[in-house]
Amino acid sequence: MGPDADLLRAQVGLTQSRAEAAGTDLKIFCHHCYEHAKGRSVGRLTGASLESWRDFVETCTTDLRLKMDRLDEAFDIARHARWDWNQDRAEIVFSNDGVPAVVATVAFVGTLSREAKTWMWSWANASLTPAVAGQMARVRDYGEALNRPHLAVPIWAADETDGWEMTAVAAHLPEAAGAYRTPSDNGFTYMVLSDVRAAA
Repeated sequence: MGPDADLLRAQVGLTQSRAEAAGTDLKIFCHHCYEHAKGRSVGRLTGASLESWRDFVETCTTDLRLKMDRLDEAFDIARHARWDWNQDRAEIVFSNDGVPAVVATVAFVGTLSREAKTWMWSWANASLTPAVAGQMARVRDYGEALNRPHLAVPIWAADETDGWEMTAVAAHLPEAAGAYRTPSDNGFTYMVLSDVRAAA
């Protein structure tokens, strides 16, 4: 054990002593354990709060379906052979045979890990640039203000349905024209699209 470990033990001991003197039951968690416990907190909604959350998600999902119908009618983005996104430009380009066809501005919503079976909000992902992740802070703030933990907890156990539902909530923002999902080695990146246009 080095001096850092000794210092940490001394700080933890002092904190526990103060808590005991104040009659407080103090529990200290490692970062991993804390994040795991925080992730489980998304299941705390019950009764009317849970019903309200489910109604809200259904409204957002219906809204996203309508947006996707309009987007498909105008640009049929699913038919394009290739996509390439660029974080710095916050842009995705759909192309065929090397020829760009459709361009859109993107805001990354989050990622779903198939291995860990978790959802991670883009605002909690340090590997993303502010250009693609910054807008999702509004979703987090909304979740914190209205006690919607699925929107405010950075990482939690999830599946592909959860990924689409969180994307539907994010697409509920007025400027979102639709959504898209790109595969990765370990899961998917979900994003909302705006300013969708034919490539020049």
